[in-house]
Amino acid sequence: MFRSELCDTKPSLLAYLKNEHICGRPLGLRFHKRTGDLYIADAYFGIMKVGPEGGLATSLTTEGDGMPLRFTNDLDVDDEGNVYFTDSSSVFQRRNFMHLIVSGEDTGRVLKYNPETKETTTLLRNLQFPNGLSLGKDGSFFIFCEGSIGSVTNMATTVFSKLSKIFFLFAIYCALDPFKHSSISKYPDFQTYKIDMPPLSSLPKERDHENLLQNSEIKFLNEVQGPESIAFDPLGRGPYTGVADGRILFWDGTRWTDFAYTSNNRSELCDTKSSLLAYLKNEHICGRPLGLRFHKRTGDLYVADAYFGIMKVGPEGGLATSLTTEGDGVPLRFTNDLDVDDEGNVYFTDSSSVFQRRNFMHLIVSGEDTGRVLKYNPETKETTTLLRNLQFPNGLSLGKDGSFFIFCEGSIGRCVLHLIPSVSPPS
Repeated sequence: MFRSELCDTKPSLLAYLKNEHICGRPLGLRFHKRTGDLYIADAYFGIMKVGPEGGLATSLTTEGDGMPLRFTNDLDVDDEGNVYFTDSSSVFQRRNFMHLIVSGEDTGRVLKYNPETKETTTLLRNLQFPNGLSLGKDGSFFIFCEGSIGSVTNMATTVFSKLSKIFFLFAIYCALDPFKHSSISKYPDFQTYKIDMPPLSSLPKERDHENLLQNSEIKFLNEVQGPESIAFDPLGRGPYTGVADGRILFWDGTRWTDFAYTSNNRSELCDTKSSLLAYLKNEHICGRPLGLRFHKRTGDLYVADAYFGIMKVGPEGGLATSLTTEGDGVPLRFTNDLDVDDEGNVYFTDSSSVFQRRNFMHLIVSGEDTGRVLKYNPETKETTTLLRNLQFPNGLSLGKDGSFFIFCEGSIGRCVLHLIPSVSPPS
């Protein structure tokens, strides 16, 4: 009932995310075989129903056991009109699905709506991204999938159910994907890898008791799109930051101005867009500068571009020049972050040797371990691999004395300190 021009057709599928909570996002659909009513799991409006003639759907339930539905996903309905459905998260909505996947949080539920009592009860809780759900033919069980951990579970709706054959067949269907419905169907060599999360006892005990982050001032809100790394030049000017359209911008104290860019093939494809996600399609053409670091002595800006590798641009800005696009003969596929020491040696991360940044979801979901930390030597022009078999290595920072660096692996939430050979260790 709130639809407006905000819901009009858009050129990019991802451009709809911003207004999904206004326009609605119907996901799961099932018809009641006897009445012809269509039951709908809308990601934002909960469980709904519309008659055989169509039109505006009516709400059946928006909560379960007093807890609001946050991300209604899929459903099925039995002969009596009981609706079994998944609520993927009690924290994140569908438009924030990336946070749900990355965090691995377990507030998802499977619920049941009873049409006679109008009550919604929780059948299963503490699930990780419960997604698809389907009732067995006789209504004695249902099968659902947990997206974050790749688990398929069947649950009896009556005591006497024969689950094993159905479970086995459904698992084979999910594994073979005969109709190429999955998002990874374009990657025939796609594999998944086991992720061993660190125990809670190994987490740092330090806490921000003074709430320094909460008390900080928010700067430049909605002024730039997709700022990643920020850097200040040796004179303290800035910040400088790389943005979604491939440019590196500079704050001159009053406004943002163009400073540098990494692609020599820029065209109208790289013009500013209304949706941040709309840039993904042409990132490999326009460039995507991520990590930025200034050399303190020369004033040169070093850039880790996700597609064009390690680059450098002088203090005056302009088109950056390439330093390296490979390491030990293996092309850089997803250059992410970097740091540079006093001698100009560049230490940097390549998040994957398989997936590019525009396919980062596949990298996260698979947990694959082809990421690397590398070093570029400006004297020999050689790039060597320091660490390999990493899971989504991301941020990297050198220690103050240059004797070590710290980097983080995004897929497993781990930060590692690595001592640099031939350099005195930190005190």
